[in-house]
Amino acid sequence: MPSDPTMTLVTIPVFYSEKMVANTDGYSPSAAKPKAVVSAWKQLGLPVTLVAPTVARKKQLELAHDDIYVGNVLISVTRMVPYGQLLRFTKTP
Repeated sequence: MPSDPTMTLVTIPVFYSEKMVANTDGYSPSAAKPKAVVSAWKQLGLPVTLVAPTVARKKQLELAHDDIYVGNVLISVTRMVPYGQLLRFTKTP
């Protein structure tokens, strides 16, 4: 059945967490954009519901990406993220 364009949308789920915001000293403001966008949406009174994203496990990433690619990305991340924090990304349930 096609959706009814006259229906009122109650809320829009927005997958966002403060953990998504990074402080960078670089030239690109992209890392700070999620916070600014969510703030603007709230000020506009848009019907958004914030949903904290869950951590994607290595095996889940491999469902969408080649396992070698995932492994290479995780190796690169180990150079940027402390080892203890990295463990929560690579553990499989």
